[in-house]
Amino acid sequence: MKAQNYQSAIAAYDKALAVAPNNPQLINARNMAQTVMQQAASVTALSIKESPTEFTAQGQSDTPRGFESEGVNVQRATSAPVNPADLIVQIVPTTVQPGDPYFLRVRIYNRGNRPIGVKSLELVSTFGSRTTGRGQPLQPMVQCINPKDTSLIWEVQNTWTGKIEAVVTLIGNAQLRKTIEWR
Repeated sequence: MKAQNYQSAIAAYDKALAVAPNNPQLINARNMAQTVMQQAASVTALSIKESPTEFTAQGQSDTPRGFESEGVNVQRATSAPVNPADLIVQIVPTTVQPGDPYFLRVRIYNRGNRPIGVKSLELVSTFGSRTTGRGQPLQPMVQCINPKDTSLIWEVQNTWTGKIEAVVTLIGNAQLRKTIEWR
């Protein structure tokens, strides 16, 4: 039990209970080992979930073109903007739990045929209802990502709190956004 090897502890208690099946201390200790093992299994079943990369083009808003607040004014058909990149947000180790130390690495994969300029990065951490980091643009480690290349733009060591949102503003003010959370 002290080594947190709960299966071995349960097996040892089972052997002891075969000799003394009515010993209340052994029964309680075995039940405790079983309970702790089940709790540990439910905690380790939680993992880091990652959202897909969201892309917002320069000047794009949540309101579709032609449906502005002044009324309907459809002049021409438009197509959705093409996302030029994937945002990769990595937590190391991948088994991090709230309160554990971790490394956060933010990379961009340029899947296009032209270089992408990176203007700034914003990281927002959320734990419960508490939010930190919003409004604090960070200077990326790399300002230009070549076509078909993946570049590390930020790395930091911290203590995991629960949810992190990374927002990367590209040259021209388009944005890439990704959220990762522990659940």
